Amino acid sequence: MTTSIETFGVLLSQSQRRVVGTLIPELAQRLQLQEKNGRVIQFSVSEMKSIATHAEASLRKANHASLMIHHSTEFVVEAIRRTLKEKSGIGAIPISSRLYQ
Repeated sequence: MTTSIETFGVLLSQSQRRVVGTLIPELAQRLQLQEKNGRVIQFSVSEMKSIATHAEASLRKANHASLMIHHSTEFVVEAIRRTLKEKSGIGAIPISSRLYQ
């Protein structure tokens, strides 16, 4: 019996993927760090929650070497939160399955 874990795509820029790779090194292999431009990376809900938690903690420390890292971290949190919100509300139901009255 195979257990499939539902994943969701999150669009992240190269600098945002580097931030995630720094925060959670176990994910670095999947982040396509060598690729330039934005990439959609698939994460499970638990991975997204972990990324958001680590990124928010990093922002609270506010000891970033550069403003770019700080902004990239903020955007990571925003992208993850937006994806979690979209996938837990009406967005979790495929358009073809929605019943409008």
